[in-house]
Amino acid sequence: MKKHLYGFAFLFLLIQAFSTAYAAERGFLMKENCVWEHPGEEPSKWGNEDALRALRIPEETIERFVTRIQKDQPDGWVDISPKQGVVRQQFGDMPERFTIDGMVFGKQKVCRGVLPAWADINRKEKARLYAEQDKNGSIVYIAIPTVCNNITRLSLAKRQGLIVLATYEGPHTKTATTKRRVPKNIVTDSNGDPVTDSSGKYITTYTY
Repeated sequence: MKKHLYGFAFLFLLIQAFSTAYAAERGFLMKENCVWEHPGEEPSKWGNEDALRALRIPEETIERFVTRIQKDQPDGWVDISPKQGVVRQQFGDMPERFTIDGMVFGKQKVCRGVLPAWADINRKEKARLYAEQDKNGSIVYIAIPTVCNNITRLSLAKRQGLIVLATYEGPHTKTATTKRRVPKNIVTDSNGDPVTDSSGKYITTYTY
C-alpha cells in the first residue's frame, strides 16, 4: 500500500513540476485550484490564441474557436453562480452542468480548477458558450463571461456532489483547500421555479 501511495505522490509532484515548467517556458503564472471571488476585477488582457493555448485547448480546434469568437458566434450561453455552478441556459428539462477546468486572468495569469464563490450566491454571471470537436471526436467547451472576457475551459460535470474549495492567491484572500459533500437540490429554471419531469415529480440534482 505504501509503495502505491509513494507512486501516486511521485506522479502528482511530476505533474505539478511539468505544469510549472510549461507555464514558465511560456512566460505566464500558473495557479492550481482557485476561488473566483470578484467577477470583473481581473479582466482578460490575453490574446485569444495565447489564452486558448495556455488552457491546453487542442491545437486543431484553436483556429475555429478564434474565428467564432471574433464573429460572436457562440453555441449558446451558460449562467455561472456560486449557488448552482455553471449551467447551460435553455437546454431541455435537465440542463447541462459544467465544471471550470481553467481560466485566464489579467495579462499573464492562468488558474487550473476554478470555483465561483462571490458573496451573493444568487448572482449569476452570463458567459458565451462555444463547443468544437477535437481530432479524437471529443467535444471541447470554452466559455467567455461578459463581465471580464476571461476565456474559460469547461468540462461536462460527471461526478455530482463533490466540491473542491480553494482560494485564489490574490491580495484579499488566503490559501485554503477542502473537500465536502453537498446535498441534493431541486433543479430550477431561469425564473427560479422548480422543474418537474413528465410525471410531475421534482427533478433533483447536486450542486457544486
